[in-house]
Amino acid sequence: MPFLFDRYDGRVVADPRPEANDPQMDYVCIGTQNLTFKFARWRRENYEARVSPSFAPTDSYELTDALYVADTESTAKAFPEAESWQHFSRLLEPRFKLLELAFSKDKFQETKLKLAKLRLTSTPD
Repeated sequence: MPFLFDRYDGRVVADPRPEANDPQMDYVCIGTQNLTFKFARWRRENYEARVSPSFAPTDSYELTDALYVADTESTAKAFPEAESWQHFSRLLEPRFKLLELAFSKDKFQETKLKLAKLRLTSTPD
């Protein structure tokens, strides 16, 4: 995701929760001024991305859920599961500023409530 580095001064940062990592997966964390992203991959099959505010880097959420909550104009019920880094990039790049606002100090508590509600409504009975 070159745009994280080119436009948002992204840099590789220390993992805020290395104890939670699965030893069978590869991880990299990228920090921007206001967000921390944790990207994980198992072999070349399963991809995962989490996001947290830089002021609370251990309070992370699935990137697709966070994008859904941040993008109030989205007409999709939820973003599809990402199957590559390019897919995550296509979801994130046009919504980066919305995500940054949703994870700002002023809005983060509201965003956390929306994410909790989303998890409750998407959990199978």
